[in-house]
This record gives sequence, C-alpha cells and structure tokens, in this order.
Amino acid sequence: RTRRNIDASQLLDDGNGENYVDYADGMEEIFGSLNSLKLEIEQMKRPLGTQQNPARTCKDLQLCHPDFPDGEYWVDPNQGCSRDSFKVYCNFTAGGSTCVFPDKKSEGSKMARWPKEQPSSWYSQYKRGSLLSYVDAEGNPVGVVQMTFLRLLSASAHQNVTYHCYQSVAWQDAATGSYDKALRFLGSNDEEMSYDNNPYIRALVDGCA
Repeated sequence: RTRRNIDASQLLDDGNGENYVDYADGMEEIFGSLNSLKLEIEQMKRPLGTQQNPARTCKDLQLCHPDFPDGEYWVDPNQGCSRDSFKVYCNFTAGGSTCVFPDKKSEGSKMARWPKEQPSSWYSQYKRGSLLSYVDAEGNPVGVVQMTFLRLLSASAHQNVTYHCYQSVAWQDAATGSYDKALRFLGSNDEEMSYDNNPYIRALVDGCA
C-alpha cells in the first residue's frame, strides 16, 4: 500500500463539530459570569449610593466619589442584602456625615408635670416617655441592626436636643451656680453623659433657671 498524508482535522468525526459549538457556548457563559462578577466587585469597591448599589456610609461614598454633591443617598451599613438599605442625607461639606432624622414619637413631648415619676428615672422609663429613635429620609424606621452597624462604622456622632423648661434647671443652676441638676443622657452603650463627665456635652443656649 502507498502511504498518504492525512490532515489531523480529517480525523474528527461529524459529532465533534457539535462538541466544539457546545464548548464555545460554555466558554462564553463562563466569561459572561466572570465579567458579571467583576462588575459586582467593582460596584462594591466603588458604590454609587443608589438603592441597588448602596454605600456603607456617606464617608465611604465620599472617599469613592469626592465630587458628589450634598444630598440624599442610599446606605447599607451592615452590607447585607441591599433590600434593607435606607436613604439618608449625606453632608459631604461637613466631611461625609451620615444624617438620619428623629421619628415623630421621639421628636418632641408636650409640656407636662411628672408628679408620679422618680427623680432618678430616665425619661424613656416614664409612663408617657420614649427612647430616641430615628427614621430615614423617607420617614421609614431605621432598624436596630443597621443603627448598630452605623455606630460601629462611625468615629463620632452629634445631635442637638432642645429642652423646653418651666421652673426647672436644664444645665446650670442660676441660684447656686452648680451643674448638679444638669440634664443627663444615656448612650446606646449604657454610658451616662452630662456636664461632669463628658466635655462634648454642652449647652448651646441655657435659658432655664
């Protein structure tokens, strides 16, 4: 017999053509998944502050996008499912502050006497008292878990409280000059804060007796 050169491609049977198509489709799907994963990672590294792509805090958002203006953005401090993200006001002018709002229940209380309450009790323990709680920019309650993570991710926080007084001392006792009756606040970590133990607690205006 005479020998003949045979091209290797001629050794493929008809079925291998279909296998090649399946292989190409499989590789296309893999590369598509990789590109999608790359996009998700990039969005995690540089969040946009949208409901679908929230940042952890306004400070994180400012670090990624220093040109963003002050305004309302979405954050997700616990970085879980974006469905529990919430809208806040980002004050980038102040350095990236994440601003939440007091809810209506703790926003204020009517002037009243509290004859049946003990002087050493906290206002939240009063029969008609309440804890300070917060809502987002759309008026929805901010959950305990999200608030906890927001505190953990924050170096500091500040809040103004207005006390409408009537024949009572709020800060300095004008008669004695002492601060023994100054308002006291209880933090989420059960730390008491007042004039005598926290230099950051101060009265912007003291018009009470």
